[in-house]
Amino acid sequence: MKRQIFTIGLSELGISQLCLCKEKLEGVSRWFDTARAGEYEPLPVYDFGNGRFTLTDGHSRAFVMICNGLHTVRVTLDCDEMIISEMGQQLYKRDIEWCGRKGMHTVANMFNRIISEKRYAVLWL
Repeated sequence: MKRQIFTIGLSELGISQLCLCKEKLEGVSRWFDTARAGEYEPLPVYDFGNGRFTLTDGHSRAFVMICNGLHTVRVTLDCDEMIISEMGQQLYKRDIEWCGRKGMHTVANMFNRIISEKRYAVLWL
């Protein structure tokens, strides 16, 4: 089955994590080229029942895109078993609720949530 790729506004995407790793962001920023943004692998998203596509991965890439002035991104529906399984649904819905309780709804809300790799490993991984 051919995967569907579509474009969506970065501000419309929900998030499923609370923080970003500073070192990872620096790495993504080094290879990211705004002129080639349309050629990069689409970011994986899923609607967890709230009528909104949420990033299941690629938060750092989406953040770097925003920092480089982009407003839209190519995405694809994430059909990974971990995402669509009952356990995966429960875990991601919990993460989305956690983000909401902290007032975090989009990648743009993550500007003040950039932490060191060491702290990221403890707090998020």
